[in-house]
Amino acid sequence: MENIMTILATFVGRPGTGDTVGSGMLGIWQAVLNFMTATGNELCLLGVLAWLFVMGVGGLRRMVTGA
Repeated sequence: MENIMTILATFVGRPGTGDTVGSGMLGIWQAVLNFMTATGNELCLLGVLAWLFVMGVGGLRRMVTGA
């Protein structure tokens, strides 16, 4: 049980730390998302959206052609 709680704390973060964003991996991704969606950081978001577009087009191409 202790091992499970350690793994969970690494992923989610430790409760009661008082942080507005968690201290685990989810908290780090939340901080990145908060930064990218903040006003003035649209250039950072543009790169992510372009990458998602390319991945989506590649996925559609594979689905249609089967290759």
